[in-house]
Amino acid sequence: MSWNNWITKGWRKTTPVFIIGLAFAVSISDTHSAQTTQPEPNQADAGEDENGGSESPRERGRVLQKRNPIASEYQELGVIGQVFGASEDSEGSDFGGFFPTGILPLDIDAHHRIEAFASYQNYRRRILPGVAVRMFTPLPTDRPAGLEVDARITDSDRYIDQVRSAWASTGHTQTGLDEWILERPRFSRDRIRTRVRSTRLRGEHAVSPLHTVFAHLLAGDYRDLQSRNRFELNFRSATPEQPAEGVPGLDLTYSAAQTDSGTVRRNFRETNNFRTTLRTMVGGRHTAPTWTLDYSAYLSRWINRPVINEWNFVDRDMQISYLNQDPDFPSISIEPNSRIVESRETELSNYRIRDTRTADDDLAGRIDANIDLFGSDNWSFKTGFLYREKTRVNRSQRDVYEANPENILMLASVMNPELSSPVVKALYDLPPWIDVPSATDLINDPADPYLRNDALSSIETNEQRYQSFESVSALYTAIAYRSSKFDTEIGIRPEATRTRTSGTVIVPESFADPEAAFIDEVNLNGEQLIIQERSAQNRYSDWMGSISLAYRPAPLWQFRTAVFNNIMRPQYFDIVEYRRVNLPRREISEGNPSLTPTYIRSFSLSVERRDLPIGDIGIELNRIEIDDFFYSAEQIETIDGLDFTRSRIENGEKGLISGIQLQWQLDIPPLFGTLDTTLSSAYTYSKSEATVATRPTENLPVPERSRHLFLTGLRVRHGGLTGSVELSYQSSALDSLGESASYDIYRGNVRRLNSALSYQFEDYTFSVSASNMLNHPERAYIGEPNRVIRNLFTSQVIRFSVASQW
Repeated sequence: MSWNNWITKGWRKTTPVFIIGLAFAVSISDTHSAQTTQPEPNQADAGEDENGGSESPRERGRVLQKRNPIASEYQELGVIGQVFGASEDSEGSDFGGFFPTGILPLDIDAHHRIEAFASYQNYRRRILPGVAVRMFTPLPTDRPAGLEVDARITDSDRYIDQVRSAWASTGHTQTGLDEWILERPRFSRDRIRTRVRSTRLRGEHAVSPLHTVFAHLLAGDYRDLQSRNRFELNFRSATPEQPAEGVPGLDLTYSAAQTDSGTVRRNFRETNNFRTTLRTMVGGRHTAPTWTLDYSAYLSRWINRPVINEWNFVDRDMQISYLNQDPDFPSISIEPNSRIVESRETELSNYRIRDTRTADDDLAGRIDANIDLFGSDNWSFKTGFLYREKTRVNRSQRDVYEANPENILMLASVMNPELSSPVVKALYDLPPWIDVPSATDLINDPADPYLRNDALSSIETNEQRYQSFESVSALYTAIAYRSSKFDTEIGIRPEATRTRTSGTVIVPESFADPEAAFIDEVNLNGEQLIIQERSAQNRYSDWMGSISLAYRPAPLWQFRTAVFNNIMRPQYFDIVEYRRVNLPRREISEGNPSLTPTYIRSFSLSVERRDLPIGDIGIELNRIEIDDFFYSAEQIETIDGLDFTRSRIENGEKGLISGIQLQWQLDIPPLFGTLDTTLSSAYTYSKSEATVATRPTENLPVPERSRHLFLTGLRVRHGGLTGSVELSYQSSALDSLGESASYDIYRGNVRRLNSALSYQFEDYTFSVSASNMLNHPERAYIGEPNRVIRNLFTSQVIRFSVASQW
C-alpha cells in the first residue's frame, strides 16, 4: 500500500491524463489520488526527505523508479480533459515539472515561518519531535531580489509487521488441476529508525525590468537503521490434508498440512542506510512585449549506501503444521515451541556483510520560447529544446560466511535478552531478537565461528556490479489558439534516446562469451565458473504528437477532446544484463537488455458543467492503446532440488484500457452563518485487456491497472478552523505474470482513511493529522485469493504541529 503525503501538506491536485475511461469528473481541488506515491511536483523531494521515512516498504523499494502512466498506483485525478501536449513529457525525463522557474514572489515583504511537530506510530508507541524553519527576505539591491532558506529536521521510529509466504505445487492433480501447499511462511517485524536533514536554498533576482535569473539548491541527508526479526517455516516434506476448492478454472489449495521433519529458519538483518542528495538548478526568464524565453540547467547527485549485516540460523527436524482457514492469517503450530524460544538447538547457517554504493548523476538543460503570433493575444507559438542524461553506477562488496563445523555458533549464545514480541495484530509471537553487537564481534573471534566462502563472496560481489546510462534529446513545436469560446493546440515532439549499459554474469566455463570482458573465475562446489562483464547499447528515435480542442458554449460549460501519444522508456537499470541469485530467499533476478520502449496513444472526450444544484460535475471518456508494455515476468527455476522464483521485466504485445471517470464537487451553503463545507468525489472504471507472447490464447488485464479507483473527501472551514477527511479505494490489480494463471501475482485492494484538523489564531497554526487510520494491510496473492503471499501492516501515524509565521 502507498503512504501518501501528509494531508497537512495540502491535498493533492492532480490530473487524469492516463485514466482510460469515461470520467464523471469536475476538477477536485485539494484532493489526491488513492495510490499516487511519487513526490508532489515542486516539493523538495518530499517522498525522500520530508516524510521522515514514513512511506510503505513498497514505496521505499521504488526509490528513483520512473512513473508508469499505465499503472493505477500512479493514476491521478484532477482537471478533466487535461492532456500531455508535445511540449511535455509524461514519463519524467522533463525535469521542468519538478523545478519550476520564478517561484519566489519578489514583490512581497519578508516572510518567515517556524514549525515544531511530533509524530506517533501506534505500533512503536513512541513520540519523536521535528522542526522546520523557513526564512524569506528581499535583498538590498537596486532591482527586486529575494532569498529563501528552508531547513527541516525529522526523526521517526516505527514497526512494520508482516506475514509472507511461498506456495509450492505438490505434483498431484485433481480433475486435471494442480494442487498447492503452503511453503515457507515467514513472520517478521521490522524496526525502522530514520533521521532526515534537508536544506533548500532559493534565490531570484531581476537583473533588468525584462530579465530575471534564479538559482535553487537542495541538500538532503537521510539515515535510517532497520532491524529485522523473522522466522520462516519449511513445509517441503509435509503431508497435506484434503485440498480446498479453489477459484473455478484455477488450481486447488491445501487448507492444512503437517510434518515431523520441517525446518525453521531464523533471519536477522541490520541495515544502515546512508543517503545523500545534492541538486542544483540555475536559469532565467526574459520577457518581451510579444515573446518570452526561459532557460535552465540542472545537475543532481544522489548517493545511497546501505551497509547490511545479515544472519541466518536453522533449526531442523521440527514438528510443524498449518491450518489455512483464513488465508490472510494462517494458523501455525510448532512443537515443541520451547526449542524456538530458547534457540539452544538453532545453528548458524550463514552470515553476510554487504556494503553497497549506488550513485546517480543527472544532468539536464532546457530552452523554451513562447511567441505571440499575428500581433494577437489569441495565437501563440511554442518551441523548445531539452537534453537530459542520467547515469547510475552500482558497486557492492559482499562477504559470505558459513558455519564452522568444528565450532558451530548456536543462536542462544548471541540471543538478545529481550522477550518475544507479538506481531500482526498480536496473532503471532516472534522469538527474541539477536544481540547484534555480540554476533558482529565474533567476526574477529580466533575460534572462527564464521568461515568465509571465497567463491560465494566473489560471485555475490560481482553480481551487483553494473553501470547504466540514458540520454534523451527532444525538440518540440506547438501552435495554440485561445479565445473566450475555443482553445486548440497542435504540437509535435521528435525525440532521440541513447542507452549504454554494462553488467556482470556468472556462467560455466563452457558457456563463457569470448568477446565479453573477463573479471574473475571461481570454483563453486567443484564447478569452474567465469565472471564476465557484458555491455549493450541502443539508439532509437520517436515522434510524439498532440491535438487538443476545447469549446465553451456558455460560461459554465466546457467540452474537450484530445488525441496524443507518448513513450515510456525502460528503467535504465532493467536493461543491464545481469543475473543475481539470492540463496536464502530462493529468488533470482535478471536484467533484460532486449527491452524496448512502451508506446501509448491516448484519446479523450470530456464535458464539464459547473454550478448545478447538485454541484460541479465532469465526465470523461478515455481510451489508451498500448504497444510493448512492460510487465514483471516470473518463472520457477529448480536449483539443487529447490524451487527458485526467477523474475525479470519483459515486453508485452498489445494493451488496451478503456472506461469512465466521474468527478463531482459540491460547495454546501454556509451553515450557522460561517461554516463552509465542501464534498468531493471521484470514481474511475478501467476495463483493460492485454496479450503476451508466452500466453497467446489468454485475454489478460493490463498489469498494474486496477478496475476501480475511488476517492471521496470532506472539508469544512469555520473561521480559523479547517478540517478534512479523505477515504480512498483501489481494487486489486495484476502485479506480475507467471508461466500460467496459477503463478500470476495480484496485489490486493487498497483502502486508506486520512484526516486532518488545523486551527489558525493570529500568526499561529495548530494542526493534528492522522494517516492510515484503517491500517488496511498491503496484501498480495498468487493464482487465487486462498494463496496469500504478502500481508503487511504499517500501523497508524498521528502528527501534531505548531507553526508560527511572521
